[in-house]
Order: sequence, then C-alpha cells, then structure tokens
Amino acid sequence: MPATPDDLHQRLARVPLFAAWAEDDRRRLAAHAAFLDAAPGETILREGEFGDRMFLIERGSVQIFTRGFDGSDLVLARLEPGQWFGEQALLPGGSPRRNASARALDACRLVTLSRGDVAAALGRHPELLRRFQDAGAAERALREARIGEQLFAQLGVSSGSAAYELKTWPAGAVIFREGDPGDRAFLVLRGRAQASRREDGRDEVLSELLPGQFFGERAILQDAPARLPCRRWKRPRPSRSTGPGSARPASRAPACAR
Repeated sequence: MPATPDDLHQRLARVPLFAAWAEDDRRRLAAHAAFLDAAPGETILREGEFGDRMFLIERGSVQIFTRGFDGSDLVLARLEPGQWFGEQALLPGGSPRRNASARALDACRLVTLSRGDVAAALGRHPELLRRFQDAGAAERALREARIGEQLFAQLGVSSGSAAYELKTWPAGAVIFREGDPGDRAFLVLRGRAQASRREDGRDEVLSELLPGQFFGERAILQDAPARLPCRRWKRPRPSRSTGPGSARPASRAPACAR
C-alpha cells in the first residue's frame, strides 16, 4: 500500500533532524517525500554519481564506504534508524557528486527527499544548512584519517612520520608538469585531480583522480622524469607525497599526502 503524506509526516516527526520543526513545515516536506525499500547488500548510491536526493533511515542499517588506495572498500560509518545520508551532494556551493557510497546492511526502509525539496527546506531553516555543513566537515576529516591509516599501515610508515607531508592546492593549480624530476608520489585525500597531456597546443585529459588514488609514483619506480602533467580541478588535498608526475587539481583544492 503506497505511503500517504500523513504516514511520511509521522516518520519525519520521529527523526531528530526535523522533530523541532513546526508541524506545517514538516507536512510541507512530507507532501513531496517518498519511501524507498533496499534489500540486504543492495547499493543505494555510488561515489561519484550525481546526487539528486537525500535519505532518512526509518528501518535497517546502512554502511557508508569509500575506496581505499588499494581499491578495497574502506568503511566510514554505520548508520541506524533516525540518521540520514546523501545530503552533502545537495548543498549549495558544494560538489553535486556523491562523496561516498552507501549500501544496505539488512532490509532497509528509507524516506527520500529530492534536491528541490531539500533546497526549499534549507531556505526556510538556515540552521539545517549549518548542521549539514558541520556533518560534512566531520565526514571529510574521518575519510582522510581512514585513508591515511590504511595507506601508512600498508607501507609500514607510522602516522606523523617525516616520510610524508600534507599539502593543499587551489583548484586549477598545477601540481607538477610533464618532464619535472620525479622525486615524490601523491595520494589524494580530498577533492579531485586531473592527469593530462599536451597535444597540438591543447591539454588532453587522460584521467580523473579521486580520493584514495595515487599518482606520480611511476616516475619514482622507473627513476625517470614525470611523464604526465597533473592539475588539481576540485580542490584536492593531495596527501603526503613521495613521487613525481604532472597533475593539477580539478574542482576544489585537493588535499594530498606526499
């Protein structure tokens, strides 16, 4: 039986995020919300996809995860009823792409809110935007810490070691150019970077580098100059680095360890 606006309003009233709202505001939001059921193991959203809605957990548990530098799943959080996810891609001024993936750990029932409905709610409740932004900052810090822990454990490098340094580049900055000495490698902790090659007077983008991915290590392994330029196009924060390459950030500054 399809959910009614009254059903959805009752669900929203039990979610701490909306419990303090006036009833009229909750009913306005409930009028456009919908239910979504997810089976155990089902992927609800994928990192890198365009985000068109956020989710509130009514029943079941959801795992939030990203890709580690070695391609394995890196778990960031386990969310329970009353918690929410997927809102970061809907916030004004941010990236519209998902910054992590989510899967159902057991049978889940979710309440979904569209991008337009979330934007309208943020306009009426500025404190909601601050709460979402704070949650996003905490999530980014956790992500960087988890990726760093995994990397350093694999490499046998202790956290805080002088073998690496953290550095941030603004969007569009060149991290290194093709032909530069290859003296370090980079791990993207936050943001995105692009590897490109100059062909016929134009930059040809060869790949996009996401959090958890390395670049610049080939020149170190081959003891040769960097072969591809890299620039940051999303404010990546490349993590500590140990090798060359030509790269540039893509959108917001990347955070990298080098």
